Amino acid sequence: MLPIRIIRDPKKTSRVDRAQSAMSFLARLLNRPEAVDVLRWRGWESMHDRMLEALNVETLLRFQASPAIAPQICGGGGEVYLDRLGRRCGMDAREFFLSTFQETLCGDPRDLVTFQGTPITKTSMRHLYHAAVLHRFCRAYYGEKITIIEIGGGFGNLARLCLQYGIAKRYAIVDFPVVHIIQFFFASEFFEEKCISFRVGHHTLPDGRSCRLELVQPGDVEAFVETVAGPLLFVSTMALTEIPRAGQDHYLDAIPANAYYLYGQKVTNALPGAMPADAVGELTNEALFSRLSMLCHPVDWEFGDYYGEFLGVRT
Repeated sequence: MLPIRIIRDPKKTSRVDRAQSAMSFLARLLNRPEAVDVLRWRGWESMHDRMLEALNVETLLRFQASPAIAPQICGGGGEVYLDRLGRRCGMDAREFFLSTFQETLCGDPRDLVTFQGTPITKTSMRHLYHAAVLHRFCRAYYGEKITIIEIGGGFGNLARLCLQYGIAKRYAIVDFPVVHIIQFFFASEFFEEKCISFRVGHHTLPDGRSCRLELVQPGDVEAFVETVAGPLLFVSTMALTEIPRAGQDHYLDAIPANAYYLYGQKVTNALPGAMPADAVGELTNEALFSRLSMLCHPVDWEFGDYYGEFLGVRT
């Protein structure tokens, strides 16, 4: 039986050109000063190095299948997130998001399934859940599109959903150069390249314009914040709970957001792909969630055995 909804792939023929365009920015991004050590867990340093060594046009075209790239930015989803979406946001909301969701074959995904007639990767199921939570909150609280800054954006899937569904008017992803190249390539599947830029200090590449999607290196966070007008929402799903305490405090201090949405591990003791973290130690995130609860008026929260989720408005 054919699925009710099919994947439309209009930009398939332009992927090689867009991958080459994305790769052309890498050398310029690597010329930026290195981020201070506290902004990365030691385990991520080696993983970013391996990703950088493996990244080229060919692997970028298949980034969701590359063994050196995919484990760090794909996975971690599954149908449990669609169940969670229905439970937290309502079954009508789940039906709306499933019936309007657009999947893509960009990156050669390995986890594509059909759920109730909708083609969707298991990775995207988690991103769709987070987008639904943000949609519900922003629509009720702000009633307008706002600016979102995300710490660690994977391959950019949550960012494109927030822009597609009209949650964000501007969206910034704070990450490292090798991941920004993948995010640029993936986002160009849905938006024109002129709508995506890299922040370099107080300027942006390629042409200095303020774009809907801005890719920001850790050292340029303050420069981006200076450009924000109106409400700013701080978002991190998984990434902030994989950063040392000093790095978490740095981002919370540097980004005076109006609201915060955090989802991640209560204790981080494994690297992406379920690789053991014995060599890099363990991160405990109790202090992070505690700080957010004191910084904000809690709007919504849920804590399980492994994951914590917190949404709050700054007091």
